Amino acid sequence: MKEITLQPRSCECCGGSDLEPIWQGQSIVKGASNRWLFPFRIAVCRNCGFCFNSPGPVHDDLARYHADGLAANNEIGLPYSIDIRMSVLKRYSVPNGVFAEIGGNKPDEFHRRCASLFSKQPVVEVADEIASESLVVLGEGPSGEALR
Repeated sequence: MKEITLQPRSCECCGGSDLEPIWQGQSIVKGASNRWLFPFRIAVCRNCGFCFNSPGPVHDDLARYHADGLAANNEIGLPYSIDIRMSVLKRYSVPNGVFAEIGGNKPDEFHRRCASLFSKQPVVEVADEIASESLVVLGEGPSGEALR
């Protein structure tokens, strides 16, 4: 098994480096010829509130992984419980806040439950096999606007 190496990352929104780790785990992904161990550590920037993967994967390791093909990554089970993820988000949500998820696949039960915490929820998928424009209405925000 090949392991993806991680390196420190600053906040993509504000450049801050004061980060609070909030979630970590790992996934094993089967490529065309190798199995890959992807450790992940999600952090929130204490300066602006942006959540992201930090430390993040080293570019050369990702290039080797992508060269191996993406044979089975759509078969990965969720490495988290929705209840636990919601408890973390409740800690960091603010009135009329926005929750944006990039690469979160199609909106599902998790996103419907987020409607009670956030006024807007853009969900963008970057994988070719899932169209980003397939966002669904998840409810209404405090002002009656549709959540997508």
